[in-house]
Amino acid sequence: MPKYPYNKGFTLVELLMALAIVGIVAAFTIGIASSVRNLGKTGETERRMKIIAENTVNFYRDKQEIPRPLDASGSPVSISTASLPYTVEGNVPISTSYLNLEQKYRLDGWGNYMVFVMALTGMVTINGIDIPPSGAGYHTDANTDIDGLLYKTSSDDDGRRVAGLVISSGPNQQFGYNVTGQDPTIITLNAGSDDIILPVDVSAVARAIAAEELSVLQSKARAFDSMYTGIDNDGDNSVDEDGDTEDISNCPPLDPSNNDPNNGMKTLDGILDGDYDSLSCSCEATTNPANWFSITNDAIPGNTPPTNDKVNARIYCLYNLSVTTMVDPWLTAYTWGSKDDLLKENEDPRYHKFYSWGPDKDTDYTDPDAAVVEDDIIP
Repeated sequence: MPKYPYNKGFTLVELLMALAIVGIVAAFTIGIASSVRNLGKTGETERRMKIIAENTVNFYRDKQEIPRPLDASGSPVSISTASLPYTVEGNVPISTSYLNLEQKYRLDGWGNYMVFVMALTGMVTINGIDIPPSGAGYHTDANTDIDGLLYKTSSDDDGRRVAGLVISSGPNQQFGYNVTGQDPTIITLNAGSDDIILPVDVSAVARAIAAEELSVLQSKARAFDSMYTGIDNDGDNSVDEDGDTEDISNCPPLDPSNNDPNNGMKTLDGILDGDYDSLSCSCEATTNPANWFSITNDAIPGNTPPTNDKVNARIYCLYNLSVTTMVDPWLTAYTWGSKDDLLKENEDPRYHKFYSWGPDKDTDYTDPDAAVVEDDIIP
């Protein structure tokens, strides 16, 4: 009979080694699959965040406000106005009166609620009107602080001033950011955290809005000045439009033949510099004087910019402008560049122009020999 070789089979050691190899391969396979899934969920989270940020910027462009986060019931998160400035966080405001997004944009790729953070500051009221006006999507008790959040990717990061943040807890589904300070509120991503954070920056839109509003104000200032051009003030058969005179006691009508004519720009200078105290324009006379004339700090280099401006009030009255053009996106009144308040006079680009002190709320022309710097916005 033929003899077959004896088959003794696998030893126990060999079986254990085979099982160990299979386990290692399975662990790597599961890890790779989990990483691939997390990569896809991270990408979906970032895509949703980008759309949220874009819609927030568009909302701000339309209303000059950041929508307030929502609480669990779907209502705007309540605040204490006594605590302003104030940082608010909650669910993404997806409702139709806010960002008008689908329900899924409340959640990240792992199905967890994302956090929407924004900063609020005090209310500005001019002529009895809230700036911005109350209405659907607006705040009625505070204003957006569009650079009230300082986002830092680490404790060593200098940070970035933004209007809002969208935050996901990331793959580990545990938030790992830290909140400190106020005005600005500092939000720092802690070391080792896998949170996904997207800043909402509206600074470019804010500057564009300021430039548009300043262009409107400046065009009206030129029209105001033209009302005096070519008028014989004292009946001597010559005009004194270029003379150093001003008409601060009257409210010039749009018919130049009825004016007490002199230098229109000089009149605006006089109004700003405190000589104008009467309520001579009809729209001023029918409103609360304190809303127009409570100026304590005019546009003097180094001073806090005014929250109201008498030149704005005069131009607003004469040309029936929207009251929202009185205040820039940083809630500071647009300021008239009076020659008495400038160091360079005709050499200063602000001279006889409306301008904004910009995000830093400080004018950049304190040195008569300095170059034009930083963030003043001048048409």
